[in-house]
Amino acid sequence: MWKWGRLALATTVMVAASVDDADARRRRHRMGAGISHGQHATGPTLTRTELADCLALQDVINDRTEWLDADEAKIAALRHGLDRTDSRAVIDFNNKVSAYNDDVSRLDSTVDLFNSACAGKEYFESDLAAAEAESKLPVQAPQNTRPATR
Repeated sequence: MWKWGRLALATTVMVAASVDDADARRRRHRMGAGISHGQHATGPTLTRTELADCLALQDVINDRTEWLDADEAKIAALRHGLDRTDSRAVIDFNNKVSAYNDDVSRLDSTVDLFNSACAGKEYFESDLAAAEAESKLPVQAPQNTRPATR
């Protein structure tokens, strides 16, 4: 028989907090509080380069979370219509679920990296603004692309 579900759901749910307003999922939402002009840090702060890396990780997490949500809906629809007497269909379904779970594991690894490098760390708001502005500049490198669909 087959199993269906997410691996390490708690981590993924923590990342993909359900909110109605897309702005609420913005980058600042997951990092520590920014330090305003004139305030002093209580410990080490993220550099602009580190902030840029954190912003890139957040973009990857957001994109993959959206893809996984879409994949989860597709799997649910497939599960609903699955002919359990058709062994080939069951094997194909199980392969899709396994690939989905692998994708969740990869997302969880990215979340772990973000949490260790970025979450809860102090930064100067001016550095964040500069890193955000720099991230909006046209780049020559290819953008993050979604893994091939199954």
